[in-house]
Amino acid sequence: MGFVPRARRSPGSRTALDVLRGLLRPPDPDAVTTLVAEMETGCLAVQPVEVSCFLRGAGDALPRRWRQGLLTLDGRTLTWQARVGHRGEARRLPSRLDVEQVREVEGADRLKIKHGLFKIIVCQATSGRVELAVPSLDIPLVRRAIQRDQKASEP
Repeated sequence: MGFVPRARRSPGSRTALDVLRGLLRPPDPDAVTTLVAEMETGCLAVQPVEVSCFLRGAGDALPRRWRQGLLTLDGRTLTWQARVGHRGEARRLPSRLDVEQVREVEGADRLKIKHGLFKIIVCQATSGRVELAVPSLDIPLVRRAIQRDQKASEP
């Protein structure tokens, strides 16, 4: 079995301890810009980044309802793993995701996802619609990862 690099948390993905620390020191918005630059140079392949992510989609391997998990970005692919409950294998998100919009959390989605802390990236794939709710601070990072994944899957 090969070496699996330990992932680090993205700036917007905060634990309870991070929130307590954040009272004294809020997350640095420039940290996302740094991670995007690292993605461009290939550094995320060595040390991937995990983003808190709620996921739902129309594909066979995707949950139909919002499920909390971690989106792992390595600069080449997007993988998601459930955080609570049915913690199984990491699932590769469909390649060639097209971002349709980034929207606020509204309506019934507020029951599962915190409005103001998260935004929803609505994507279209060949298998159907895929929605990712990620921390607002991490939106540029995830969008760039989707663009890179899209280019990597082109023939």
